[in-house]
Amino acid sequence: MNLDQLQRLFTAPLFPLGRQNLSLLWILEVLLLLLAVSLAARWLKRLLTGRVLQWFALQQGRREAIATLVSLGIAALGYVVVIQGMGLDFGALAVLFGALGVGVGFGLQDLTRNLSSGLTLLMEGKLKVGDLIEFGSTTGTIREISIRSTVIRTFQGAEIVVPNSAITNGPVKNLSYLSCDGRVDVAVTVAHGSDPLAVTEVLLEAALAEPTVLADPPPKVLLHGLGEQGLQFELWVWTSAIHAGLSLRSSLNYAIEHGLRERGLALAGAWQQIQLLPAKHGAEGAAANSPISPASAAWISAACGSWWAAAPAAGCRRGRC
Repeated sequence: MNLDQLQRLFTAPLFPLGRQNLSLLWILEVLLLLLAVSLAARWLKRLLTGRVLQWFALQQGRREAIATLVSLGIAALGYVVVIQGMGLDFGALAVLFGALGVGVGFGLQDLTRNLSSGLTLLMEGKLKVGDLIEFGSTTGTIREISIRSTVIRTFQGAEIVVPNSAITNGPVKNLSYLSCDGRVDVAVTVAHGSDPLAVTEVLLEAALAEPTVLADPPPKVLLHGLGEQGLQFELWVWTSAIHAGLSLRSSLNYAIEHGLRERGLALAGAWQQIQLLPAKHGAEGAAANSPISPASAAWISAACGSWWAAAPAAGCRRGRC
């Protein structure tokens, strides 16, 4: 195939669209121009986010939203200029899209919903890049808000891509909406008979020893209830770095355990009670009157050995194997 044949191949009209005859060369030129506009819009977004908008001392989330909207506007304008510059009539496109819109619209409902939700997130600004959020069972930081989806980075380092429609249609807890201040709760259950004032003092000392705990509002200790296992306390502390709440809770747990052990205060533990009834009519009577099933008795006998065999004759006992 010589050069003339190759030229005729690329310039030969494939089909007419309005007043424009589309050829293979025309399609390639349009695709290359649209690709150039897309790359230019992406470069403009990075330039606005990384340099230009930083001069105005805007937050990262605001910079991302403004840069995204500006780049989308530039890209849409560039697409229109390219199509008109290549001689394509918008009236013909309207007829084409009108014919395809009904059939394709049903298949693109989710995509359209995500696009509109993305624009809503960017324009409202209720969720911004860098915000710490809780969405369902996911807790993490928003890394990117695009037109179709939002990227959330969890504390484990995973990147979760969530459709924008799922975020706009469901409740989202923004832990850093106005500030990064937040409250961390630590539950502690001590054994019955412990001095509540001594436990309160241990909890407050552990809270005041942490440098990330705020003095205003001050730490607070509540006695929630008197449960079956022990006295149920809860420590409330406020921190200016709620994103590090897990580390703060761990540090408080270490300090609380150490303080309780130094004061001789025991944490509540789960104790199991086994009741053994005395033998009335030999082994058969003991088995009939025992609240323990034969299968459980066989298992305990194998685990406890001679102690279990002598227990019925010794009367009621309470303890552990």
